Amino acid sequence: MPLQEEQIKQYVPYLKKYLEGRRILKVNMYEDRAFYFDIQGTENNRFAIILDERNPRVYFGERVPRFKSLESKFFQQLKKEVDSSLILEVQQLSEDRILELKLRIINNVYKEEIRYLVVELIPLHTNLIVVDGERKIISSYRPGTIHDVRPLIRNLPYTLPNKPLRKAGGDIRPFSFSSYQEECLEKEKEIQEKRKKNLFGPLIKSVEKRIKQLERKIERLHEQITQAKGHIEDAELGNLIYTYMEEIPANSSSFEIEGQKIILDHRYSLIENAQMYFKRAKKAKETIRYCEEFLQRSKKEKEELELSFAQLIASDESGLELLAQELGVTPQSGRKGRDNLALTSSTLPYFVEYNNTHYLFGKNAKQNDCLTFLYCTARNHLWFHVMGDSGAHLIIRKDNVEESEIHFAAELTLLASNKEDGDIMYTYRKMVNKGTNPGQVKVKEFKTIHIKKISSEALSAFREAKRWIPKSMNEK
Repeated sequence: MPLQEEQIKQYVPYLKKYLEGRRILKVNMYEDRAFYFDIQGTENNRFAIILDERNPRVYFGERVPRFKSLESKFFQQLKKEVDSSLILEVQQLSEDRILELKLRIINNVYKEEIRYLVVELIPLHTNLIVVDGERKIISSYRPGTIHDVRPLIRNLPYTLPNKPLRKAGGDIRPFSFSSYQEECLEKEKEIQEKRKKNLFGPLIKSVEKRIKQLERKIERLHEQITQAKGHIEDAELGNLIYTYMEEIPANSSSFEIEGQKIILDHRYSLIENAQMYFKRAKKAKETIRYCEEFLQRSKKEKEELELSFAQLIASDESGLELLAQELGVTPQSGRKGRDNLALTSSTLPYFVEYNNTHYLFGKNAKQNDCLTFLYCTARNHLWFHVMGDSGAHLIIRKDNVEESEIHFAAELTLLASNKEDGDIMYTYRKMVNKGTNPGQVKVKEFKTIHIKKISSEALSAFREAKRWIPKSMNEK
């Protein structure tokens, strides 16, 4: 449900609390209609403006790590005007669904100037407009023309839209800051999926296309094998021709012997007909042998590509972009997807479920990289590694982890690293950054736990670990 005028009025005090007196450190264009503003020194350090036509919204969230901002002419102007600006005031304009952020910037000649960021949260007419200190338009997300009733053109004064008459008795929900935040953050999944499809769509489509090609190839190979099996006994027919050659009438098109009808080509001699049956049987055997060999290769390639496709769909976009070149994944270009794709069964981490808690771990550099930077990048999940040595990455896919689960995860980390005891470091995933080489990481801060002896429960669970097969983003 889009915000109503009265709800925005109730929302403004929260916006003031989190925005006024803070700096906009950086603005990013996450998606076509999604703008993220990194805010200085606040718990919710990302201010999001989503210009959804049906449900425009503004809200707060944690800063999104490591993603490449999209580009547009409007975004370039927005970035130029609001980066490093100080938010002086937040207010609702004309008691309408319009918010205004008053900003102070330092211009090119190091003088202070005023800017206004106007957010029009009107369904079907959403807009984001940058206005200068004299209330003249600098740039607009949805620019108009001089013929519009309210032209939103550079250097023209900004005017408020006509406020439509509200129907009497309209239902206005009471505003709850926490509920609204939760609702907006839940809808971010849709934005993430859309961005991911836009960025990696060509690659995903190329993999899908190759899988379909292999399916058709496998079907054709089965058909060829079936047809060839129908001629596998033709050598016996050739032998029958030789055996009963004297009894076969000249220029016959067929003859029956031992209850079996044998077709003959009257243009050729009986010996030549027998030779054709021998050749057909030999060709059928060769066809079956080659087709079965190609069939196994095609099935294996199809299985690997299906795993690659599942991993692409389930991977976090930020991690996928980070590892794209290293793993051979080429976003924004599907032409070489088949040859360059390196997400295979060998990159899948291992999976343990114990007391309804999921533990994932890798056993080599690629598995560790994929686990930590592709599949499990939830910032508040705990990450484990042996202290001061090479070894497995392990992540508990759960919020609010208990002490017993930390201990169990540390035991699994030792086992996956081929160790029997030692110190294990653990920290939040958000504290882990990628190193220069595959499998290497840089950890900002961490705690340690010492394991003297591995329990039989951990040993049993580790022995039953299976390869993790991703299905969808909904598993995350």
